[in-house]
Amino acid sequence: AVSTLIAHPWPFLVASTLGLGLQVSTLLVIKFAGSVTMKLLGIFRNAVLVLFQVLVGAEDVSTMQLVGHGISTAAFIVYTAVRMRLVPTKPPEKQKDKLS
Repeated sequence: AVSTLIAHPWPFLVASTLGLGLQVSTLLVIKFAGSVTMKLLGIFRNAVLVLFQVLVGAEDVSTMQLVGHGISTAAFIVYTAVRMRLVPTKPPEKQKDKLS
């Protein structure tokens, strides 16, 4: 395993950099939008991936599964619309300099 890493370091470096970027972006989404939004984004992503695979990959899917993913996607869209209307956006607070 180590010999593969030494022989081909670039794929491992790119993968680890992408992983770090994903973790940082997840942290920022949770900080600014909330953990519920992050969870709903995950649900939405999964539903879209399944629907994409059904359309492009010709996967078999039951009517119940299709309705479930449709409800999930619609609920995410409604939640996003309601949140954008009800939750006022406020600019991030400036931190006071402790040395002053």
